[in-house]
Amino acid sequence: MNNRNKNIIIGSILIIVGILFIVFGIFYYDFFREFLCVIIGIGMIVFNVPAVILSLYNLGFDKKRNLMFLSGIIGVGLGVFYIPFHGTVMSIICGAFLLILPTIRIIFEEKHFEQFKKEIILYMIGFFLTLNMLDVMFKVIVITSGIVLIVLGLVFIGTSFNNKRSKKKGSINASIKVRDVDILQIEHKDE
Repeated sequence: MNNRNKNIIIGSILIIVGILFIVFGIFYYDFFREFLCVIIGIGMIVFNVPAVILSLYNLGFDKKRNLMFLSGIIGVGLGVFYIPFHGTVMSIICGAFLLILPTIRIIFEEKHFEQFKKEIILYMIGFFLTLNMLDVMFKVIVITSGIVLIVLGLVFIGTSFNNKRSKKKGSINASIKVRDVDILQIEHKDE
């Protein structure tokens, strides 16, 4: 599958998810909020299980691995509790945890920006959970997220068609570069 088809598929999925966010955020908000909180709890478990498994290798020898193991266990535990109990208190606790944990991981990593790119999803989930305590604000965030997803989907689809045009344009207007060449002198022998 080429990049153009991937961009069209990703863009279409983003548009569909964005429309669902808007529709559920407006008409079925209570159901959607419950569903989203369960998904966030499952996501907390899924994101923290690899950290626990990977940190078991050097547990006790490396401070960074000890921190990863401890934070991973706390993250899994909070995810398990957040699925059935996603009220205001758990939202604040889990949101604070998901805002503090990535920051600590970024500090302990040598390549801070690379680690930040890996942790951006946890920052967004932590931000959403913190806003979950303000029900009206969370509803606005869900609808706004839907709009942002639709715009991102349109950007993906637009860039896939734009890249196709620029490739065609580049192939028609190909230029040839000529480099300086030494003149070859040929000697003529008289016989």
